[in-house]
Amino acid sequence: DTPGNLIGGTGETDRNVIAGNDLNGGTSGVNVAVSGIQSTANVISANFIGVGSDGLTRLGGQTGIELVDAPFNRIGGATGGERNVVSGNVVGIEIEGMEARENIVIGNFVGIAADGQTPAANSRAGIRITESTDTVIGGLTDGIGQPPGNVISGNDSNQPNAHGLVLVRAHRTTVEGN
Repeated sequence: DTPGNLIGGTGETDRNVIAGNDLNGGTSGVNVAVSGIQSTANVISANFIGVGSDGLTRLGGQTGIELVDAPFNRIGGATGGERNVVSGNVVGIEIEGMEARENIVIGNFVGIAADGQTPAANSRAGIRITESTDTVIGGLTDGIGQPPGNVISGNDSNQPNAHGLVLVRAHRTTVEGN
């Protein structure tokens, strides 16, 4: 259990590049993992996850960001400086478990490079929510691609069962402004 951590920050100088954590030839490995019911109030923002420091080169990982049974966390932020680029993984962002409730995913580029135009696919899913409750993905925005909305695009349509957003036994999920 890991409460109250900040991974990244509010802008480019706070950025982490976290990528390439791929075990067993791409069958396991998570770039950023937060788990446990006490893992609350964590913020993951302003990072390049699954891509290199140029925000474009795919370096991958099985899962870019994974929250497991971790409630009340935020991925991304309401400003462009807090945007994560979560691309080049198998699954970009995964939130799972019955205790993973009231998490917020806002203002991110998922499946697209930092320039907001170049595809950098997550090969199976951009965002996957499984058995979680009251997750918020995006928010009302003044324009396409502007925070708090996410850009969920370019996730690999050449792969079977590839999707931008997957909800599996997710309850009361709000998806808006993406």
